[in-house]
Amino acid sequence: LRGTYKGSVKIPAQVKHQGKTYQVVGIGSNAFANQSQMTSVTIPTSVRSIASDAFANSGLTSVTVPGDKVSIAANAFRNCRQLLTATVSGKNPQCQGDAFTGCSSMKELRIRDIKESNYGKTLPGTTAVIKRL
Repeated sequence: LRGTYKGSVKIPAQVKHQGKTYQVVGIGSNAFANQSQMTSVTIPTSVRSIASDAFANSGLTSVTVPGDKVSIAANAFRNCRQLLTATVSGKNPQCQGDAFTGCSSMKELRIRDIKESNYGKTLPGTTAVIKRL
């Protein structure tokens, strides 16, 4: 998925390459980094991992991660300064505390199945409050 992205981007659940179909199960490091004109992204439920800096410095204003057992690495959304909300709606997510470092406009992270002791806390590197779905 190389190129420049503008507006809303939909990541496909499957891709074809040389006549074979592959399931999209991860978003690699720097995959969508520095995409300042990309404002939203639809992530398929097949994705199980989002690597460090996958969306760093992008123009995202909101993001929803719907898949179950998704692992979101540290700095995955680093410095997405226009990001207001993030929702991790799948079951049993693994979200590193500093996945959203530098997201200075972020107001809340809505996440399912997070430890009760984390509800209402401020997300490190932001002013966002952690809320349960």
